[in-house]
Amino acid sequence: MPYASPQEARRLAGIFKVLSHPDRVRITCLLAHGRAATQRELLEELHWPQSTLARHVATLRERGLVRATRRGTEVYLELASDLPSRLLTAAGELSTLEAELARLA
Repeated sequence: MPYASPQEARRLAGIFKVLSHPDRVRITCLLAHGRAATQRELLEELHWPQSTLARHVATLRERGLVRATRRGTEVYLELASDLPSRLLTAAGELSTLEAELARLA
């Protein structure tokens, strides 16, 4: 792993902390690969109360992982960068590798 300065380590730890919640991982996965979605679309997909979605989106926005853009009467949410998507992809690959290693043991 490349060297991370103390500031970079804190920034990455903050991102991992935000993505440690399964509901925020689900939101991030739905917004992955440049897909923008309205809050209504996410609510329909996730079957959550609006307050639950709002709380998790607020956390993702505070960390700068998600941005919201108003277009007419709709608010569209999208990932602010591809970093969360790349981190989740890497985590998924590690999980798959772990399962394969366990199967071979």
